[in-house]
Amino acid sequence: MFAKGRLLTKNMMKWFWGNYLPNSSKRNEIYASPLQATTDELKDLPPALLQTAENDVLRDEVEA
Repeated sequence: MFAKGRLLTKNMMKWFWGNYLPNSSKRNEIYASPLQATTDELKDLPPALLQTAENDVLRDEVEA
């Protein structure tokens, strides 16, 4: 929803991903992208609190 955000944009996030994990084939692994994990794979993890800003480019992914 906020791909053209005020501070962080979709293009900037692509740049960060490219620098954080250059091997794009590993970007769908659950350690890099927890959204790809099944409920069963996450069941033994401790509770977590995720917060996003109103105009956060990652908001939709965090809410998912």
